[in-house]
Amino acid sequence: MSTKSAYLSPQIIKEDSSDDKSKNCSLQWEINNEEDNSGVSVFSIGSSYKARLYYGPDVEEEITTLITKGIISKQGSGMGSKTQQITFSGSRTSSLAYPCENITSATISGKAFDLDGNIVVPNFKFARGTTSISTDIECFCVVTIIYITKYNIYLFSSYEEGEVLLIAISECNNDELSAEISAEFEAVSTSASSASLSSISSSSSQSEIATTTIVLHYKDFVTGYSLGDVSVYIDGISRGRTNANGKLTVHGITVNTVHTLRASKKGYLNTDSDSLENDQFIINT
Repeated sequence: MSTKSAYLSPQIIKEDSSDDKSKNCSLQWEINNEEDNSGVSVFSIGSSYKARLYYGPDVEEEITTLITKGIISKQGSGMGSKTQQITFSGSRTSSLAYPCENITSATISGKAFDLDGNIVVPNFKFARGTTSISTDIECFCVVTIIYITKYNIYLFSSYEEGEVLLIAISECNNDELSAEISAEFEAVSTSASSASLSSISSSSSQSEIATTTIVLHYKDFVTGYSLGDVSVYIDGISRGRTNANGKLTVHGITVNTVHTLRASKKGYLNTDSDSLENDQFIINT
């Protein structure tokens, strides 16, 4: 028996039904997709990775994100396509993995049957932002759904080994909503020894990519006193703040590469605003 596919145009329902209201409050992380992080399951300390946070339409726009040890910051938002195979087992409803903004296509694999065994062509419908998809008749069928989702994009990193949690907190329909996902960080071996900024020199070429650890030490240019609580950014990414002794240890710095460096502290000029040559550095092997 040959297998036929039916290409159907789903009906879009813009109003939310009471049955789907709770699903409009979905909040979900994703960190190991191929598009963002090449599907890695173990992350390297000192490197930054992308996380996607999917959310339903009733979730408040003010979403608080936290990481148990490390740094996380919002980079923007986006929309993407998901492909998923779902099953209707004598029912009218099935679930998608992510909140759905729009359905691109719904393709039945083989045939669809109603509860009496008759061949039927069901109409698919959904409420925007929910994870529920339904038909106009109870049926048995397998359907491949291609649909559009929306999400926020975050960069996260850790400078310690072990498990970290990414946490998102918001409100939906006057209820507190939260989601979390874990990521495992491991140290990576490097061919370069540790170095401080005092070892900065001219660049050199090297075929292998190596990383190292540096120690930044910030002082008052006039008095020479060490400055604590200085916010440090390398290549535009926050790496933390200096301690009471004015020092900050930064892991995972690529050697033989020019890096941008920016620092700020209340009461002082930002390093990219002063006249000192302290905006770039390079660590040689």
